[in-house]
Amino acid sequence: MNDASDESDDDSSIIFLSDDEDLEEPDVLQSLKSGVLPIDINTMYSVCLLGTGGQDYAALNNLENTLQTNHLVMFDEEQSPNEDSTGDEHNWIAFRKQFASPLGKTSMITIIADVVNDRPPGLTSRRILGIFRSHLKLVDRNDGLDDILSGSNGLLRANMLKILLAAAKLSIRCDALEMRKLNQPGVDESEVAKSVVADVVQTLTTLTRFQHIMWNPNSYDWSLKGVSVEMLSIFCEALDVLVKATTLVKRGVHSDSLDVSVIMSRCLVSTIFQAGSLPAKPGASIEHDTWKTFPLPNEWQTDFERKLSLKAYNLCVACCVSAFSGWETEEFSVDKLRSRNDDTNLFGITFANSRVAGFLSDEITSSISQQWQRVQTLLPNLEALDFDTHLDRRKEAEWYQKIIDSAAQQRGKVSNFGEDDGIKSLLSFSMLCLIAADAKKNQNDQGNFLKLSMSILLPITQFIIDKHVWASNIGVENKNDKDEVEYYLDEKHRWMGQTKTTKV
Repeated sequence: MNDASDESDDDSSIIFLSDDEDLEEPDVLQSLKSGVLPIDINTMYSVCLLGTGGQDYAALNNLENTLQTNHLVMFDEEQSPNEDSTGDEHNWIAFRKQFASPLGKTSMITIIADVVNDRPPGLTSRRILGIFRSHLKLVDRNDGLDDILSGSNGLLRANMLKILLAAAKLSIRCDALEMRKLNQPGVDESEVAKSVVADVVQTLTTLTRFQHIMWNPNSYDWSLKGVSVEMLSIFCEALDVLVKATTLVKRGVHSDSLDVSVIMSRCLVSTIFQAGSLPAKPGASIEHDTWKTFPLPNEWQTDFERKLSLKAYNLCVACCVSAFSGWETEEFSVDKLRSRNDDTNLFGITFANSRVAGFLSDEITSSISQQWQRVQTLLPNLEALDFDTHLDRRKEAEWYQKIIDSAAQQRGKVSNFGEDDGIKSLLSFSMLCLIAADAKKNQNDQGNFLKLSMSILLPITQFIIDKHVWASNIGVENKNDKDEVEYYLDEKHRWMGQTKTTKV
């Protein structure tokens, strides 16, 4: 029997059975009856307690003590080091790989990450997050996370990536939980918001550091692997928390915190939405007095801003057209439609008014409405855009109601590659830019933030309410597309594809 007191002073009270112990020995058998287990089984028992719930305190105490000992190696010996492990496998396949050799600390923490992945944050979430962060910090210091994530050990790469994403996701959800303190009496709102913003920025910094590993759309069909979808989901939640932290606090957040939030968000926006680098010099400045009526001009857009607009439009289309990926680098057209493996088939856009228009969720349209109200305060000379009235009229249309019914009947999700999270992320970034513009006294600074916001808000608004709100040719009807749609679309708004010569 192994006594950890021989290893270090910190382990003096922790005793484990060795795999080499003879269970016929009376002392060993009595220890087993008393609950002394081999270290990997002991740790898995704690993981099981964590998974069943209700016994987190005991489970975490045991896990923390076990992971601090020297009885578990840091990494497993992978049986097939060159096997491509992406982290996207079914759970049973990943589980089999983890147990191909004796468990190390990294595999054990990966299993913990799987167990807590979908749990709502609670009292013990910060402790679990501490386990993830401590392990990541130790591995980074001793072995280098960048080297591991670019190394040849496929299982180790997948494990470290899963722990990174689990830590980022849990951190953001803990921050969202922390925001609930704003409703409590006697709480210093500014301090809570400042702490939350700093924590979210730390998560965004981590995502930025490893973005080249996490964000890898397939350039053949612009599909996303699970790791990229997960990164996007975390980014979406992070921006949502930032917006709440900067809008729910009555006195607002410090301008430095706001600036850092926008800068870090913009770095990831540039990568995820394929907008390229920000120009060294700002584009044409906005003369607020010249923006009075719709449609608004678009000559002020830089290349970065035009790419943002194009991506916003493509993502909108992908939320309505199941055979199209919103991550395409070129503007939507029917020749970019690709069949899916599931039964989902919806073509929920129309060309009725020489523009491409469709539908988006109530959550998204509510955000758009709020942002137009804020735009009105920043641009008081601009004619009012009654977004809600336009949307209500649109919802009354027979086409719109049929599309909503067809969408509800789909078996799978129409936006297959996280396009809905993409739109939400862009709209949260747009709101951050509006908040930053409102906080700036310099007109040029204010204008630059406004341009970023309007580059997102205008194409999405035009798509959802089918109103000509700006002069850009993004989303303008393509006659060839309209002709093909009239031929290949059936009465249930299914795209029959160019291999079909008749409708079914």
